[in-house]
Order: sequence, then C-alpha cells, then structure tokens
Amino acid sequence: MYLLAAVDICTEDYEPLWNIVGLVINIIKIGIPIVLIVLGMIDFAKATIAGKEDEQKKATKLLGKRFLYAIGVFASVWIVTFVLDLAADTIGKNNENYDYNEASWKRCWNLVNGGTNSNSAEKNNSVKNGKTDKNQGRTEEIQ
Repeated sequence: MYLLAAVDICTEDYEPLWNIVGLVINIIKIGIPIVLIVLGMIDFAKATIAGKEDEQKKATKLLGKRFLYAIGVFASVWIVTFVLDLAADTIGKNNENYDYNEASWKRCWNLVNGGTNSNSAEKNNSVKNGKTDKNQGRTEEIQ
C-alpha cells in the first residue's frame, strides 16, 4: 500500500492560489461588515420613515446586533492570528529546534498577505551583512 507524501503547499510555487485566498479573506473581512452596517441603516431608515415606535426600537436593536456582528467578522482574522501565535509560541518553548518564522501556518499566512517566503540562507546573509528585514517585522543586531 502506498501512502501519499505530505506536500508543503506554503511555497512560492502556490503563490497564485494564496493570492486568491488573500483576496477572498479581504473581501470577507471588509465587505461583510460594510454590508451588515448598510443593511442595518436601511432597516433603521425604513422604521424611522414609518414612524412606528415599536418598529424603531426593533430596528435599533437589529442595527446594534448587526454592528456587533460586523465587528466580530472584521476582528475574526486578528483573533485567529493571535490564537495561532500563542500556539506557535507554546510549541516553540517546548521544542528547541522550532523556528517560528518557518512554521507552516506562518509561511502560508505571509503568502496570503502578499509576502514571500525567505529561506534560511537569505536570513543568514542579512545577519552577516548587518541588515534588518523590515518586511518580516524583525530586527537583528548589527555586527
């Protein structure tokens, strides 16, 4: 029986796929909150024009709920990133050979956000040359 080998899809070979995933995430992260708030404002405007106090109260509650849902959708990307950072940090503390910047999810996330992967040789060269890599958000001591 043959087993399929694990394929690392967090490489620049799959960058077009990750660009599409990033576009979809941005549309969801930005588009859905805007739609929720606009729909809530439309419902509130209809209730206000109708002039019925009960409908206005319902529309106000619905607008508040939709606003909270919009914040939740917008913040979900940050929350997931935060949780994965905590998990990676925990794994890193328990494993001496763990490299946070080479973690599979972090490499994929950098590709989704439009970044590129950098290999260990490039990192070592930047340290030897005393350069800082501002795109990765890390600074190294200049020798």
